[in-house]
Amino acid sequence: MAPIRVVVADAQASARKRICRLLARYARIESVGEAGDADQVKAAVAKLKPNMLLLDASLFEELEPLETLLGKSPHTRVLLLTEGSPGDEFARHIRAGAWGSLPKGEAKGVLAKAIKAVAAGEIWGKRTDISRAIEELAAVVPPVWRRASSLPSRLTPREVKIAQLVARGCRNREIAERLRVSEKTVKNRLTLIFRKLACRNRAQLAALLMRSLWARPAGTSGPGTSGRPSPTSR
Repeated sequence: MAPIRVVVADAQASARKRICRLLARYARIESVGEAGDADQVKAAVAKLKPNMLLLDASLFEELEPLETLLGKSPHTRVLLLTEGSPGDEFARHIRAGAWGSLPKGEAKGVLAKAIKAVAAGEIWGKRTDISRAIEELAAVVPPVWRRASSLPSRLTPREVKIAQLVARGCRNREIAERLRVSEKTVKNRLTLIFRKLACRNRAQLAALLMRSLWARPAGTSGPGTSGRPSPTSR
């Protein structure tokens, strides 16, 4: 299996070196470059075309929209490193094109786990942040965009509802109670949903739902990441 090629972008050289040393411990992760400012980030992404960009949140604020930046390397996925819990900023990060975020102070093993999860097509973040982000995205995306999304066209209305509840962090028992069906029915429906959408787990389903909600149809204007492939289209 090819390693996950990572560019580390942080304004502090010491922080970059520390992250690179940490990543060197993992056979499946290869640090291929570093960047200390916005211009270096652009150059590194364009030249190296990494699988992953670990991006310090302070640099994120200085950069052009990620959609524009990643136009030079459309298969690169961005994982933001924040000073604290992203909280309310999480939805904004996802709207901008990131695949998740985590605090710099997390345990060492968490960073590698996050990189591998995002590389596998999962959104990385706290379950409460992901749930809140989905609710915010659903609230601001015009209904015509949601109707044009490819996700509902592949699922029945009931399956869409189950997918939404899964993405919000609900377990099978809670879903069954809300929809007044048996847990076995929920489990069977989830199996069909995973098969239809080529998802391996609940985290990938949440990621796909987020991308589906925020993707806009061709020819429309407004915010979104229509140019970004969905996690299962790669």
